[in-house]
Amino acid sequence: MILSLLLSAHAATLPVWHWPAGEVQRFHIETEIVSPRGQRYYAANNLDARAGAVKLRADASCIAKPEGKTQVVKCSFAYFDMKGQAWVPDETGKLDAIIAEWSADLGKTTVEMEISSDGRLRAFDTLAGKDRSNKREGYIIEQQRILLQRIFCVFDLPLTTDEKDWVRGWSQKGGSAMMQLQTISGTAGASDIKHVHKGERDGLTVIETTAKGTLSAGSAVDAESGGRLVDVRLAGETLFDTEKGMVIWRDFSMDGQLMVSAQEAGSAAEYFQVAALQWVPEFPAPGEIPLSVAALRAPRLSGTAPASVIPVVPFAELGMDALFVQGLPAAAKPLSLPITKVTARVLINADGVPSSATPFAGFAVLGPPTEQALLGARFPTRAAPYAVDVDVEWRPDAAP
Repeated sequence: MILSLLLSAHAATLPVWHWPAGEVQRFHIETEIVSPRGQRYYAANNLDARAGAVKLRADASCIAKPEGKTQVVKCSFAYFDMKGQAWVPDETGKLDAIIAEWSADLGKTTVEMEISSDGRLRAFDTLAGKDRSNKREGYIIEQQRILLQRIFCVFDLPLTTDEKDWVRGWSQKGGSAMMQLQTISGTAGASDIKHVHKGERDGLTVIETTAKGTLSAGSAVDAESGGRLVDVRLAGETLFDTEKGMVIWRDFSMDGQLMVSAQEAGSAAEYFQVAALQWVPEFPAPGEIPLSVAALRAPRLSGTAPASVIPVVPFAELGMDALFVQGLPAAAKPLSLPITKVTARVLINADGVPSSATPFAGFAVLGPPTEQALLGARFPTRAAPYAVDVDVEWRPDAAP
């Protein structure tokens, strides 16, 4: 009986991918890849160095075009930044030069994905960017394609159409673009990938993904990876907008450890990656992090100041310092807000004591605490009561 009720609740609203043809979808994407044994990167001018870690942050505009039963999705970058940490300090200067070249190349690259109707990433390629004028540059282009694949693999999310699967979970057949190693020779091996519906959050469908597999570089000629077997574990979470038919947030962490048969002296750690993707209505300022999903969906105040029968005095005329509150109230902390402002209209008696404060712009959750803070403030005295619109800046506590 309980199962039938759950199935009935899902029947009309099963999440399904929807890429509106020709409509721009904007995504903020970040990833960090750690290579404990060093990953070698090459520049066009015979320069090479090993990185112990690389970080990428990008804002990508993606447009879909239907082709048969698939969508061809092309993405270009409005912002792209790549940073690296040398595996050994002596190679820092060389790696910095290589990373700068790569960042410039990749920022001009167009990504092309072939995505099936159920959400499986079937093909991935890069267009434009660096010219393939010789064998070395061809190798670099392929390295860069693999690195971008490690960012855009988060789009690989096949959704089941079986109502029972949304209760019991479903397995992803045929492998996954997420379960790949950073190697140009391809990834061999088998993976077990599972997706489970975990309810709703902020009006979005929550899907948990877990995976495990035994992987290796696809060719023994790949000197960077050998052909050694790697035990890979992956865990991640997706927030899917059923109404929009689009992923709003997806993250994963992936940990690879050498199998006993392949272990070398020292640690077995071989590969580690964390990544996240977020759909955004508009891009943040270049290099900035967008508001959290919870904040973007959180209620806002009306934005319209209440009427006043007494004169409204510009705040700048009062000779006061800007007002701020250090630390967010408990109710606002789940939104992970950066520094943010709430504007309120304050009615002030002639003696400088507020008689009322009405927040009208900003996050609604900060309205009541802003009102409380302003009612406890003191303003300049004047010959008669007056009103003033005050910006109160809320500053989150610094991370410990």
